[in-house]
Amino acid sequence: METKDNLSNIYEKLYFHEIEVRDGLYGRLQLPFALLMSLLGVYGFLSQNVDLTQSGGWFNFFVLASILGFCLLLFSAFFVIKALHGNTYSFLATPKGIEGYCTNLQGYYEGKDDIEVKISNDITKYLNDSFANSASKNAECNDKRSRYLHRAMQFLIVSGILTMLAFGICNIADLRKPNSVEISNFDILVNAQLFSNQGKNDSKEE
Repeated sequence: METKDNLSNIYEKLYFHEIEVRDGLYGRLQLPFALLMSLLGVYGFLSQNVDLTQSGGWFNFFVLASILGFCLLLFSAFFVIKALHGNTYSFLATPKGIEGYCTNLQGYYEGKDDIEVKISNDITKYLNDSFANSASKNAECNDKRSRYLHRAMQFLIVSGILTMLAFGICNIADLRKPNSVEISNFDILVNAQLFSNQGKNDSKEE
């Protein structure tokens, strides 16, 4: 009996632990999402302010870095979306559902001996199985989302390096159109940090 009680406590703790991991993953997704938006803004700026009619070595390097960086950014966005959507979690039945199950057991055991003991054992087994099955399924879901998030960050880091390289080439080689808007790397990082902090504050408020 003591072993069953210990298993029940373990299953319950694992279930709530995976729920906490799920909530933590949503928080961890704020940073890559913020960086994605910032890098997309950089590419929007470059597409509007770089003179695409010119040629030369610097311009070719700029185009190559921009294309590779943007492609990797798309891969990163794909994995961020995979980590955000299409993931199904398992939860315990509602109190009404458990009450209905208990009512069905009462009808099933009606007229038999030790009804209360049998119903109590069945309810306990039902809850233990629910905790165990939900915890296992949620752990698999969290592991899958963590892998997606890891892939997204890998692509995002390389994309960020290539994007900053393209941006640096644009400034060094002066590839901008006349009277174009200027933007600095510092502005990009500040905007990304502000967006990330805003997402974290929104998550805390929820």
